[in-house]
Amino acid sequence: MEKRVKNTFTKIKEAKSIECLTNIEESFDNKFRIDQDKFPQLALSITREDIQSLIKNKIIDKDDFSFIKHEDIMLKLTTPLEKLFYAMAWKQNNLSKLKHIIKGFDDAIKGNSFDETRNSFVFYQFGRHLTNIKEEPIIDQHI
Repeated sequence: MEKRVKNTFTKIKEAKSIECLTNIEESFDNKFRIDQDKFPQLALSITREDIQSLIKNKIIDKDDFSFIKHEDIMLKLTTPLEKLFYAMAWKQNNLSKLKHIIKGFDDAIKGNSFDETRNSFVFYQFGRHLTNIKEEPIIDQHI
């Protein structure tokens, strides 16, 4: 198993494109592949306008992208899906992590390079992924 891991990481380091990385994954046995039932293909993106609307509606801070006031945000949740996802993020203690996703998104939109010194770089890179799923990979233990 250790040899397989080393070989895989060598291939990852040498990969020149997302297509190369996809080919690496496709070469794995099914037991080493992503469970598509648990992690279906993420087919959504976030636009700069989406983030600007959160700032305009005073949901997130324009400087550090953190939530402004949770009490006010909860009043703005209108659909059952919004309420359920907010409740899930709250329950998992993930509300504060959303600002890292937004920062990654913002940096990618502005053309800033990946900031490996960032706190919560997995969430940061996920935000970058949401800007361009073909060029920005997800960095995560599940992927």
